[in-house]
Amino acid sequence: MSTKALEVIRNNLFPSWLDGLLSVAIISVVAALFYAFAHWAMVQADWSVIGNSLRFMMAGALNITELWRAWMASTLFFFLLGLSLVRIAQSRTNRALLWVVVLLGLTVPGLWLIDFPFVALSTALLLAMACGWWLGARFLFGSAWLSLGWLAGTVIMWNVLVPSDGRAIGGLLLGVLITLVAAIASFPLGVLLALGRTSRLPGVRMTCAGYIELIRSLPLISILYWAWMVVPLILPGDLRINDLVRGAVGFTLFYAAYVAEYIRGGLQGVSEGQWNAARSLGLRKFHTLYYIILPQAIRSVLPGLVGNVLDIFNNVPLLFIIGLTEFVRAGQVVLSNPQHSNQLYEVYVFMFAVYLLIATVLSWSSRVVERNMGASN
Repeated sequence: MSTKALEVIRNNLFPSWLDGLLSVAIISVVAALFYAFAHWAMVQADWSVIGNSLRFMMAGALNITELWRAWMASTLFFFLLGLSLVRIAQSRTNRALLWVVVLLGLTVPGLWLIDFPFVALSTALLLAMACGWWLGARFLFGSAWLSLGWLAGTVIMWNVLVPSDGRAIGGLLLGVLITLVAAIASFPLGVLLALGRTSRLPGVRMTCAGYIELIRSLPLISILYWAWMVVPLILPGDLRINDLVRGAVGFTLFYAAYVAEYIRGGLQGVSEGQWNAARSLGLRKFHTLYYIILPQAIRSVLPGLVGNVLDIFNNVPLLFIIGLTEFVRAGQVVLSNPQHSNQLYEVYVFMFAVYLLIATVLSWSSRVVERNMGASN
């Protein structure tokens, strides 16, 4: 170990004798907990429940003949992910760390479970991500093209998945789809609400403020109930709306109010001098907002917007109240089988690992994007 590394360890862990004792105690406890967990995971745990239920937990109750929908949607998602991460992970360290995390996350479970279909799917997803990465590195698409690509990709994924039985779609695939749709749809709606709330027109300002305050005062579960029960009542009797559409509408309407508040906070943080400078250049109000004000506002609240996406993904389990079997509910259904009822810890540890991996990648992406945009201090 180099002298510099030893100096960093000494300054951070052992600056004084009391800090040294605390560091040794904490490291000992963490090491003991890690050893106990590793021993349980490698010796005592029975991971066969994950291998037997993996398809149901990832894609729901799709029929064998409709599994191509899940494959196509997942491949397109990882292709777009690779296309976008080229701009996010610009340094060699970030790229190496990203690929290590992705490789471990996609291949280790399959090798552990010795499940050939999972390994084959992981290989296909890695190839799709690599193709997207190569294409993005070769042509260096701008933010506008990437946004358009995600919008078109989400529309394609929705059209691929929704024509099948809406209740059959479930598992992690359902959570990712709802998160994408709600995040993409709630952002422009939230921007419009934020601009409306800061408008000089009293009617527009009061309407937008009333909507935002009403939605923020209600729990998400009530909005989902409303989307499930009330929306069909106000539509023509011969028009049947898929439960998946109702859930996506509920999430979009709910989180648009929170996006609006984030954007409004960012708008208030932009100095009046920016407006004056734009007026002196002869820019119209729309161009001032689009090119000068909104980019700065979004930049300043980017961590909050990413946190909003995480909230959407973490609250997707509430869809079980309208009959949709998302990832957590799928795990509970697996545990309701008497054959797997004694494998509670294995199922929940697997779900925890998946949620932790997704949250870590999103948070890391937010920090890197914020640093690249020059928003960090």
